[in-house]
Parts: sequence; structure tokens; C-alpha cells
Amino acid sequence: MNITIFGATGLVGKQLVKIALFAGHKVTAYGRNVYELISEEERDQNLVLVKGGLFDKTDVADAIKNADIVLSAIGGANNNNDNTRSLGIKNITEAMLQQGVTRIIAIGGLGCLQATADTLMVDTESFPEEYKAVTTEHLKALEYLKNSGLNYTFVCPPTIVDTAEYTTYKTNKDYAIESYTINVNNLAAFILAEATENIFVQCKVAIGNS
Repeated sequence: MNITIFGATGLVGKQLVKIALFAGHKVTAYGRNVYELISEEERDQNLVLVKGGLFDKTDVADAIKNADIVLSAIGGANNNNDNTRSLGIKNITEAMLQQGVTRIIAIGGLGCLQATADTLMVDTESFPEEYKAVTTEHLKALEYLKNSGLNYTFVCPPTIVDTAEYTTYKTNKDYAIESYTINVNNLAAFILAEATENIFVQCKVAIGNS
């Protein structure tokens, strides 16, 4: 499978690159610092590094050209002034439509999940104020995905723990679960599994350590 990974030098992105290569997939890793942050030891013949920004529509389209699936682990600042996540997804989805690529798995946040049928987690009294701005960005990105007509999965993790440990984890469609951490390895493993199993298509999915 040919996989294009955006945000390939971040915490989750680097792990996605690693396990996708280990599984024998061909990977295009896209980011501003891919040559600096993906070492020689981490590269092999199935890895193509593409240096570029999310707002460069031509570079984004070129990175998607031969992809079977796109994985988005793009990040940004946690404030009201950063629209990297939403405009990045907008450019990615537009490029996918141009290139005829139909499957994308993107990472959002816990606040985008349903607390109840009528209430998002971000709108509950217990949701931390400091995460509301970034959740607004994630929700804008989700709207672009919904309106694109693409086969999307929007993964909404809680706090991501930087550990090499693999453990059991649980998932749930649309609704939040009582789990407030996810190991980065577990998150990446789930995303790669979903890329082939296609269980959570055109929906949000909660994930957390068991």
C-alpha cells in the first residue's frame, strides 16, 4: 500500500512512518523538517521524504499523487491564532479530490467526540478551558472532511503518552470513553490497522488505553 503521511515529523507521525515501513508499505513522509528530523537510520528504500508546507497546494498535491491512503497527523499551536490544522486539512482534501484519492485518516482531539447525542465533549462543564481553542480548530477540520465526500476517519485521542510500550487499547464510534491517555504506539498501531480494516469510515472514533 502507498501511504502519504502529513505531519510525519511529529510524535505520532514519526511512529506512523516507522510502523508503516516495518509492515512493508511504501511511505511518503511530508513535512517542513523531514530531512532534519527523520534520521538516516530511520530511512529505507520504501520511504520518500518530501519537504513542504501545508499551505503550499502544489507540494501537497504532488505528495498525494500515487497514494492509496492519506494519514494526517498535523499539529499546530494551542491558541486562537493558529489555523494550521483546519487549513491544512482543507488543502489536503482538495488535493485528494484532484488526484482521485478517496481514503484519509486524520487525528483530531477528545473534545470533538460526543458526550451525549446533543452535546460535544468540548461543551461539557468539565472540559479544560485551555483546550477549547485547539478543539475549535479540530472541529473546523472535521467539517472539511465531512463536506469533502471522502472516506474519512477522524481519530480523537485523549492525552498522548510518549512511550515505546504497546498495551491493549479500546475504541468507540463517535462517543467518548472513560480513558484519558493513549500510548503513542497504540495510537499509531490503531491508525495503521484502520487503514486496512476500514471499520470506522465517515465517523469519529474515540481511543484510549485499556
